[in-house]
Amino acid sequence: MSPAKILILTALVSTLATEAHGQSVASRNWEDYPDFSALREEIGWSEDFSALCENDRPLKTMRDLIRQDDALGRQDNLDETIDIGLDWLNGCPIDVRVHFYTALSYIRLGQEAEAEVHKQWVNGLMESIIASGDGKTPETAYVTVSVNEEYDVLFLFGLEPTGQALIPGEVLVDELTATNEQGEEFIIYFNPAAHFARLETIF
Repeated sequence: MSPAKILILTALVSTLATEAHGQSVASRNWEDYPDFSALREEIGWSEDFSALCENDRPLKTMRDLIRQDDALGRQDNLDETIDIGLDWLNGCPIDVRVHFYTALSYIRLGQEAEAEVHKQWVNGLMESIIASGDGKTPETAYVTVSVNEEYDVLFLFGLEPTGQALIPGEVLVDELTATNEQGEEFIIYFNPAAHFARLETIF
């Protein structure tokens, strides 16, 4: 899928928090856009990655709050959703789907400037992943820093995962099968190298 398609998808979708994951951290200036590839590598390969970006990830909480508003035709939960998102992102700024839900919440509140900042983070992070390969073969797999990031990419491609297989070889890769809204099936390859490296330190 082309970067242009990603920009269209993410278009469908200040710093408030001072603590992240129980640790006091400085609030980030979200308009200070980084080298997204370098930031993903720095955090994705850090010893603290699981503590920062996996443990107690608030994705389900944010999604449920948004769905509750949708079901009731209200906007009661959007401020809470944003607070949760910013709190998490201060510790894990490379979490592309939390940026997406944060941007979406800002949009629904009519705070377009704040939403635009997080949309730029979504675009920057996605473009970084897309630049790592084309996902069409194991040899040209998208390089991700975690398995979660693989599923975030599918989500932002507008795809629903239906299957997963580990493909052995010189480099281990994940083969994910997914479908779009029209029922078309796609196979996309991911290389979560940092994830496999973390597993080696555990075992």
